[in-house]
Amino acid sequence: MIGKNHSASQSMPMGFWQRSLVLEKLRNPTGVAILGLAALLFGALIGTQGLSIGVILVAVCFGIPIVAATVIDLRFGVVFVITISFFLMEFKKAINLPFGIFLDAGMLLLFIGVLFRQAEEHDWSFMKNPISYAIFFWMGLNILEVANPVAASRTAWVYTVRGMAGTLLFYYILLYVIRDLGFALKLIKLIFGLCFLAALWAMYQEFFGLPPWEHRWMMMDIERFKLIFQAGRIRLFSFLSDPTTFGILMAYMVVFAFALFFGPYRRSRKVFLAIAAVLMMLGCFWSGTRTAYIVIPAGMIIVALGAIAKKQWMIVGLIGATFGGGFVLINIPTSNNTIYRFQTAFKPSEDASFNTRLRTQKAIKSVVQQYPIGGGLGSCGAWGKQFSPGTIFASIAPDSGYVRVAVELGWVGLIVYMVMLFVMMRETVRGLMRARDPVITNIYLGLTGVVFCLIVANYGQEAITLLPNSIVFYVVLALAVRLKDFDPNYQHDA
Repeated sequence: MIGKNHSASQSMPMGFWQRSLVLEKLRNPTGVAILGLAALLFGALIGTQGLSIGVILVAVCFGIPIVAATVIDLRFGVVFVITISFFLMEFKKAINLPFGIFLDAGMLLLFIGVLFRQAEEHDWSFMKNPISYAIFFWMGLNILEVANPVAASRTAWVYTVRGMAGTLLFYYILLYVIRDLGFALKLIKLIFGLCFLAALWAMYQEFFGLPPWEHRWMMMDIERFKLIFQAGRIRLFSFLSDPTTFGILMAYMVVFAFALFFGPYRRSRKVFLAIAAVLMMLGCFWSGTRTAYIVIPAGMIIVALGAIAKKQWMIVGLIGATFGGGFVLINIPTSNNTIYRFQTAFKPSEDASFNTRLRTQKAIKSVVQQYPIGGGLGSCGAWGKQFSPGTIFASIAPDSGYVRVAVELGWVGLIVYMVMLFVMMRETVRGLMRARDPVITNIYLGLTGVVFCLIVANYGQEAITLLPNSIVFYVVLALAVRLKDFDPNYQHDA
């Protein structure tokens, strides 16, 4: 009976649209006519409504299949979120549209996908680790800030939580999605490849100049222009939001590439790592970011300590030689503006930005002591001026991630934040010390350097909250938690 019904269904004639769309996939005169009309419609809309409507239409055409793919395959969604976080600002430079909604939508869809799967699996064991607990506690404290009696604006809280919640949830999504070493390695390759592209684009900017849309974007804001054009040259920013973000990204990826170079990989891969490290180092220099200059030796010190613990003396020796070369570079006389800017990063008395940072810290000390839970999320900086004008918090320009936390969440929030970062660093180091697989041990060495680099960079800038650094930071933490599960000889607690 089943065979007869199946044969009957096969013999039934297909309708016109079913045959054209499903069977022939528009590879027919009907398809040509439909696509031709669509092209004419797109052209007419763009011609009458402007380029923005065209971008929206293209986004809709690509967005529907991306949404479907993200819901069906969470791994695809993770790759999409990481990739879009790198190119988001380049899109905005070309066309001033709220492209950030794609990032938010991707994270939301991923979170919903995890919840649906957990409704059947009921297995939350992937969240049971110290880093997850610390992040959860930090998230809870930020949510409670909505009731801060000192806060002048609840709207500022909404904007701040919206930007923070996605990246924190992304960490838990990553813990669920990373289930094998193969995918973990793919994420590392993806991030490294995107950073390498950022370095290549910076080289293009250096030797061929800014493309028209980036030059127009730079000139649209006088403060942005002052930030980018200094000492007679353009501080490079690649396809990221600003030179600071780009410089810090390049700095910690130099440390990561350096650590990976000594891993058990084939020679061709090591050659690529060496080339990438050199290009990223150049990108870091061209960004003119003093914080980034400090980050590299800080990360190298941590990598050297990890190498000593693992008795990898070649790494220690090369780092020592690198420090010797850096010492010479810091002290040689120069008329080169880029080298001089690099030198001032290690001479605080000559670094105007460092002295400004010290004055800011001194000025906020009494404010932090007076308000133990701070002035509320979004109470200082640009959002403070917009949502809480006239308050003492709005007058503070946070030039450090720690300064912002201290002002907005008080000394209570700062203590919780520092404890969270300590837990993150401790667990990453623990993974390094207990790993036994050569590949996983080497990756842990690089991850430890990256985490420490971002913690240090957060003193000079709001490094941990800036895209794509915020995404990379939580990918690194998720890898630090999950990699031990793929090492059969990992030394677990007794």
